[in-house]
Amino acid sequence: MKTWEQALFHCRSLSTTNRSYDLASLITGKDHNYVKSLISEQVWTGLRFLGDHWVWVGGEEVQYDRIIDCPVFDRCGTVDSLTLEPYSIANSLVLTLVHITRPSRESGHTPFH
Repeated sequence: MKTWEQALFHCRSLSTTNRSYDLASLITGKDHNYVKSLISEQVWTGLRFLGDHWVWVGGEEVQYDRIIDCPVFDRCGTVDSLTLEPYSIANSLVLTLVHITRPSRESGHTPFH
């Protein structure tokens, strides 16, 4: 069990000169369905509210409709196998860290770990 920050550090600590790891950036519905098919609980994603906007730790644009504009407490993204929503948000409490890997996209970024 790890906080969002601990999970991010853990993923990045596994990076090598040939491969980098990060919390998952779930850009498409296909990304969400892939992750949801592999988990049985709520896990962290790379979505984070920083400054005054939502960002993916991998740098991808956040394209969610209906995401809260300025969260008071819940500032970290999750994906939950028990909801129909494409994303959830939580504060930086402890969640289970799940290792998910998937082949790199053309950009060379590995979206899942």
